[in-house]
Amino acid sequence: MIFDFLKKYKYLIVILLSGIAVSCDRAE
Repeated sequence: MIFDFLKKYKYLIVILLSGIAVSCDRAE
């Protein structure tokens, strides 16, 4: 069941992670 959740929202997690990375880069 958790795997189905990951499959559905994997792209959202990737977008969030990349967004956080960009924010960290801008902070510096």
